[in-house]
Amino acid sequence: MAPIEAIQLQSSYHNILDRLSALNRLVSRPLPSSQWQDDVRHEVQSLRQELATHYELLDIGDYLEEVEHLCPGMHDQLARLHREQELILEEVDEIAHELAASRGAIGVSTLAQLRLLLTHIQDHEDRKNRLVLEAFNSEAGAAD
Repeated sequence: MAPIEAIQLQSSYHNILDRLSALNRLVSRPLPSSQWQDDVRHEVQSLRQELATHYELLDIGDYLEEVEHLCPGMHDQLARLHREQELILEEVDEIAHELAASRGAIGVSTLAQLRLLLTHIQDHEDRKNRLVLEAFNSEAGAAD
């Protein structure tokens, strides 16, 4: 992976973390105001955009393939992570659609789904990061 691609990937990852943090703050203190509801809708859309950008960078840069090359034994885990990315985008799209359809107050069930999704995305990113670190650490150990 070229250094510029690595920087873009890291930047997109930090943007995802920023969106997750903003949404977690919002859903932890639901307010009946229309501004709060608009903020949630906006942050979900921003999260969707950041996730799509990040996943595209992973695919374009063949980043996960590079990790698999370093550690072929991670193939199944990496394939699962890749499938999860598609499911995460679908889930975000569903919630965004529900939020757009609810012109008034955001429903309790939608808010609960959003909280679960935020946890799922964070878990996914954490697992991906652990695998990548493990792969690169094993390569560094092999080089010693």
